[in-house]
Order: sequence, then structure tokens, then C-alpha cells
Amino acid sequence: MRARRIVAGVATAILVVAAACTPGETQPTVGTIRVDSRPLLDFGPEKWGTNASFFLHPSFLNEQLASRGSQATGFMRFPGGIAAQDWGWASCELSSTPGEVTYGTPCYPAEMRDLSSDPLLKVSEFFRWVKQMGPQRLVITLNANATMNENAALVAFTNGSPSDTTVIGVDQHGVDWQTVGFWAQKRVDAGVTEPMDVTLWEFGNETIGGKGPAACLDYAWETAWTCNPVEFYDGLGSGAERHNGYAETTAKLKSIDPTVRVGMPGSSLELNLFNPWMQPLITYAGDRIDFMVVHEYYSYEPPPNTAEGNATILAFPQTKLTALDSWLRGMELAAGMSRRIPVLVSEYGLTPSGWEEREGKRISQMMNALLTGDSVGQMAVNERYIGSNQFTMSYDQWFGNEFGMMGFKDENYSDAYRYPTYYAMALWKRFGPSIKNVTSSFDKAASLSVYAGEKDGKTMLMVFNKTDKARSASISVDGATILSEHADTFAGSSIHDTLPTFNGKVVPADDLSDAPGTTTDIGGQASYVRSFPGASITLIELTTQP
Repeated sequence: MRARRIVAGVATAILVVAAACTPGETQPTVGTIRVDSRPLLDFGPEKWGTNASFFLHPSFLNEQLASRGSQATGFMRFPGGIAAQDWGWASCELSSTPGEVTYGTPCYPAEMRDLSSDPLLKVSEFFRWVKQMGPQRLVITLNANATMNENAALVAFTNGSPSDTTVIGVDQHGVDWQTVGFWAQKRVDAGVTEPMDVTLWEFGNETIGGKGPAACLDYAWETAWTCNPVEFYDGLGSGAERHNGYAETTAKLKSIDPTVRVGMPGSSLELNLFNPWMQPLITYAGDRIDFMVVHEYYSYEPPPNTAEGNATILAFPQTKLTALDSWLRGMELAAGMSRRIPVLVSEYGLTPSGWEEREGKRISQMMNALLTGDSVGQMAVNERYIGSNQFTMSYDQWFGNEFGMMGFKDENYSDAYRYPTYYAMALWKRFGPSIKNVTSSFDKAASLSVYAGEKDGKTMLMVFNKTDKARSASISVDGATILSEHADTFAGSSIHDTLPTFNGKVVPADDLSDAPGTTTDIGGQASYVRSFPGASITLIELTTQP
């Protein structure tokens, strides 16, 4: 993240499942939603992830946050973006005195944080908390200012076995990073007995915004040793002054664990106008990058809080992610590449500046849940995007709402308050492991955005109604008749609602078990008509037969 400017009735042969209209509103014209019977793409947990931050100590060691978070995510990024390149993981992990340098890089710059009174979340603490949540996949951001040996030791700490005698070696500063087993045993000693099996790693965070070196931006925010993408790939300097680049760091990490994939920091379309990072990088090394890491904050200047402005916001997932894909493809073609570089969108959402980001404003309204949920869908159906991390899981009460799916509103962390974005992610977690083809007569940018999939032999539909009015659709599944539907609905009174309901409840249980959704018998129809409430997200599970 940048540190600047986020009931049923039968009519003829068609069953109609109705949702109440607003008083005085007429039932709209019926559109169509048709699901292709063939699976299209895998839809793993990486597609609906979030960010965790080492700043969130001690709030992350909260049982309720773990319980509620487990319902909404299967993929987390750590330690979050901002200041990841000022972080000495080993010194933070092993020092008995906060701020002490035990191995390699200092835990964190003293002028940026008083670690004696405000410690960071240690890697082992985060891993224990993740285990408490249940199955989670992780992406970890490396400190690109540390040596490749220090970063290899983190891979060993995370994924290694205590019996592994592979030597990590002495770095250019004379620090002996011992063996894989040395660091794996440190993890075990800290209470994390089993390896975390992390395969995705990011080599730094937003290096395009590095501060200090020539060619950086005037308003730079990131500690970096270069803003030249070729230098960042190859490395710079010699001897004790050597900065290890992406290529040699990646090779070192894979010598420790061949399963890892390493991401190279990139940039979004808008930011790249100020620092020509992407085209030189893709031209020089596009075929040699495991994947690209891009952060897509949709607009630094929010559209006005009008019907037209809010429609622009709700269209962002459709417009911005498509534009990003096209922009990258243009640079790949300019470099003579046939390859489409995989992209992890490890931060996305509304920006931290100008979005009235405190309580009751647009970032904490139903419209942000619609935007977040539709973003996941768009990244799911585009094979370029290997995953995404909404920014972020939670913030402490002193920080206000801003980006969080959840937030603490008191100093005792007594309530992991769930914002509307939380429920968009919770519904995606229930969706299933595949995405199917689906056709719809609705304008997906302005009206209904629809995604289809399959789970345990059932057809799944995720429908986002971006308008304040109910919309009706005739639903059919190619080559099948529909026996029944089960529906979970998250709906607000309007796109500006800050307290929408999940299956009719404003505050459901931590595991959502007291808000079970509704089941309707369809009766073996080829199609049926149902209404989607205004400002809603509806997850439908269809039982069908050939």
C-alpha cells in the first residue's frame, strides 16, 4: 500500500421466485441468465484473498478475528505492503529486546516505530494465528533491501524441515545464515511444528515508488536501492555493497525450496505514466519473471457522490481490470512476447485518500462490497490473474475503517466488527472450486454482474445487483433441468447502506450458522424466474438433473 493520498408461485411452465419490490415500484422486465454446462477455469482460494499486516499487534492475536476471518478468506498476504522493505524478519523474530539486531537487517527503524511499546507481529505469531483460523494459503512479501541469504532463511523458516542440512551460506555483509534446518528448528521452537508450504513470494513492494535514488518519483514512499527495473532485476554493485536483484534472489530461494514462485513488483496503468518501469522490465525480462505483482487502487480522485459518479465506481472492476490486462498485453507484444505474464493483484480497492474513508462513508457502504465482490469475479474469469488480496483484513480502532473487511472499534479488541466488504468475501468462499461460462442479458458494469461455477455437482451462481432496484431474470442451465435452489443473500436498502443484512440478520454469528439462507423447490423446470433485491449480492446453489 502507498503511504499517501481506500412465495414461490407457478405460472405456466416457469416458476417465479420473487423478492419484494420497493413500495410503488413496478416489477422490472425479465432478463436472462444462462449457464454453460462445461467447467471453464479453476477457482482456488488465491482468487479471494486479503492482506494481513505486521502492524496489527496485538489485535491479530484475537480469537474472534480468527473465527470471523476464517469464514471470509483462504489466502492472506503478510506482512502487508507498506514498510515491508524496512523489515528485518529474523531480528523481529529472535530478539528478546525489540529493535535489537540479531540477524541481518534491524527489526524495524527506530525512528519509524517504538518497538518497546508498540511491537510488530512476529512471523511465528502470525503463523500460529493462521493455524488457529484453519486452512489458509499465504503469499509473503520479502524485504528486497535485505540480502538474498536473509530472504532464503525466511523461506527455510517458513517451509523447511529441521533435518534439512542445506547450507544457506554467508552473505556479503559477513552474516552466516546457517542451514535450512537451523531456521526450521527455530520455527518449531516458536510453536509452529509443521511447514507452512508457502509457494508464492513477492520480491519487495511497490519499488516503482522508491525514495532516494535517481529516477524515483518526487512523492516516493518506498525504501529502495534503485528505481531502475533492469537494475532491480539484475542486482547492483559488488562486494559488501552488492544489492541482490530479483534474478539471483529467485535462484537462491529455489535452491532452498524448488516449489516457490517469486513475483516481481510492477505497477498499474495510471501510476506508470510517472515512472516508466513496466515496458523496460517486460522488454528486458518478461519471459523470465515467475509472475508480476500489481496493486490496483481504482482511482486516486473519487468520482462525485452522485448517481453518475457512483455508477462509475461500481463499474471499476469491469473497466479497470480489463484495461490493465489490455495494457499489459500491449507491452508484451511490443517486446515480441507470446507469453502473457501471470499477475497477482496483491492489493486492490478504493484508495486511502479522498474516499471519505471513515465511518458511514462510501468505503464502508454496500457499494464497496459490490465493488470488491465484482473485482474477485473479474479476476477469476481472466486467466492472467493468478490471485488477489483485498486490502485489508482489519484495522485497529485508532485507524478508523479505511480498507478493512473488519475493524476494532474499542481499545480492548472486543468486537471484530464486520464491514460490508466482509460478506462479499464470505460469499465467494462458499462459491466452489471452478468458474463456468455464463451469459446474461444485463449490463454487467451498470446492472447485474453474474458469475457461474460448480461445487459438489451443484451449479453455483453469484449475482451482484449494482442498482437500488430489484432486477428479475429467467435462469437456465445448459442441458439440464433445475430441481431446487438454495440462496444466500446479502442486501442493503441502497448502495449507500452501512448495515446490510446477511440472510436477514444484521449481526449473524461468527460462523454465520444462525443465518442459513433459503431453499426453494423448482420442480424440474428448464428455467425459472427469480428477482434479485436492489443493492444485493446473491449466491445461488442449483440442484439440477440432465
